[in-house]
Amino acid sequence: SITPKSLNRNNIQTIQPENTQQSVQSQITNTVQINQTQYQTIAEALESAQNGDTITLLEDVSLTDEVIIGKEKNIKINLNGKTLTSTSNNTINNQGILTIKGTGIIKNEIENGIVIYNTGSLNMEDGVVTTAENGGKAISNNGDGSNYQGSDTNNVEKSGTVNIKSGKIVTEGIGAIGLYNANNAKANISGGIFETRNYASKAMDNDSELEIENAKVVGSDYDSIGIYNGKNSKSC
Repeated sequence: SITPKSLNRNNIQTIQPENTQQSVQSQITNTVQINQTQYQTIAEALESAQNGDTITLLEDVSLTDEVIIGKEKNIKINLNGKTLTSTSNNTINNQGILTIKGTGIIKNEIENGIVIYNTGSLNMEDGVVTTAENGGKAISNNGDGSNYQGSDTNNVEKSGTVNIKSGKIVTEGIGAIGLYNANNAKANISGGIFETRNYASKAMDNDSELEIENAKVVGSDYDSIGIYNGKNSKSC
């Protein structure tokens, strides 16, 4: 017969689990990148970003809070073929200098939502900015902060400037507006496409200074307006 050897605790091998921290980190998805450094969120990237840096989307991003570009920031966002959406009142609140580049989409998903609320300097070089619901604004260019719907109160006391060189502005939903140019703001359009896709929409609603060198306006529903000039409009 075979007699088993007596157990010796010193001979028992303990199997250590894999490094838990490493395992968790491997499951985390980084959604954006600055140069060679990747970040989990746009907010984290903005905290580290230096003036002139480009934040590149690596994945489609869905947000519940607005992205705030502070007054001291000069940032580029490369959409990189991805989609940035939000269920906040504003997808992006720009108070500094923001340049949109690369193909891709920026969208707001709520009724009366604003895709880009601007009191700084917004430069659009590519991409699609689109509303998704009734009453939304693709770009709200403001001169006094009166149209602001977010929680950050540091956006007033500054007149916004929008420069659109290329890309596409789209209105989805009834009564939506592509570019709203409020009193004391300024917009310069040298290219790009403005498309209205629903009833009573406006490609451009101008109540200040609007200069158009070149643009294409496409209306795909009746009773939509290409350019509406309000009582305070100075030029168009």
